[in-house]
Amino acid sequence: MKKSLILFSMILLASLVALAADVTGTWSIRSGASGAPQKLTLATVNGKVLNGRLDGQQILSGGYKNSEFWFSVYREGKSYQYKGSFDGNTMVLHESAPNNKSNTYNYNRAGS
Repeated sequence: MKKSLILFSMILLASLVALAADVTGTWSIRSGASGAPQKLTLATVNGKVLNGRLDGQQILSGGYKNSEFWFSVYREGKSYQYKGSFDGNTMVLHESAPNNKSNTYNYNRAGS
């Protein structure tokens, strides 16, 4: 009985850790920053590749490791590079724009 309880506890803990480290889903910007991407939808393929959409534009060259991720998006014919990190239901996204400007945006997981 004691071994079963320990095994169950370990499986439950591993499941919670895996759930907490999941960047997939829909994210919405916290404030209406002018020109900021408003909606980000992320999914994974084969547990290694990150894909999805940023304001309707297809994410390209996406990847992730632990709580950090990266991708690029073509908007208005220009390539934007993004790097970010997340912790539970909050995300920080850094944007490198083609004009050498950089921006930082904060997002919440939709429904949280």
